[in-house]
Amino acid sequence: MFDYPYINHVLFPAGSGGKFLINCLSLNDKAVFQDKKLAQEQLDGNFTIDDKVNYINNHLKIARETNNWNDLSLGDHELFNMISDRYTDTFPEFVKRKLNTPVIQKCISNELHLFTTIHNFVELKHTLDIWLNGKLIVFKNYKNFIDTRASNRQIKNMWDVIKGEDWGEAPADLYSYNQLPELVRDELANDFNNEIYEYLLDKEELDLLWHVYLKKLSKSVNLFEFDVEYAYNNSENFYKTYLQVCNYLDLPHTDQDIITRYFNEWKKTILCVN
Repeated sequence: MFDYPYINHVLFPAGSGGKFLINCLSLNDKAVFQDKKLAQEQLDGNFTIDDKVNYINNHLKIARETNNWNDLSLGDHELFNMISDRYTDTFPEFVKRKLNTPVIQKCISNELHLFTTIHNFVELKHTLDIWLNGKLIVFKNYKNFIDTRASNRQIKNMWDVIKGEDWGEAPADLYSYNQLPELVRDELANDFNNEIYEYLLDKEELDLLWHVYLKKLSKSVNLFEFDVEYAYNNSENFYKTYLQVCNYLDLPHTDQDIITRYFNEWKKTILCVN
């Protein structure tokens, strides 16, 4: 079971659009959505590509109406009964038992593609210790995309609590932080434990380290580097990149009209919901 070749690992920072890519790659009859009930319906012949498209449209509508983003209720827990960080915090025998469910066994028997979501390189190492084959997609150049999302609220929330009346907008990075007036920076350091600076410093360092580790990994592992800055800039760029990923994974692709409509509705939704 765990040498299955059609297990595809998608490594991306939270908020950088990994689930959207997975859903697009699942819009065919050779892959399942990240939900065990929907996967079983597909195995039974009752969840077609049209049904998948309708599912996406309905859940995007729900997200806008409720102002709540929950990844369309699709994910590793919904499909595998286990979120990705469990690979790192418990015994491999336990992980293998959790993964070895009837639905996953049936997907494997039918040679359907499965997707896992991974959010850091430590999780990736432990995941690859379990799933011995399969392919890997790693996101890069994601910073600007994450910074534009409505879900990137932490720095704004911190800023709104402590800012003075004339402080302006929250700094998005260390460069904009260093452009703040000296009096503001002094107050942030002396009265608020430099929390804003430390948050931005951590964010920048983690981004740099991500790309260092990716460069190192790409020298030893066959992987696809997904350029977020390029792919998510517009629907044309995304569809070109999507076709490349489909070819890499040996998956059938979906018509451009379907993908483009999904891309546009998804971007509109994530920019306005929390």
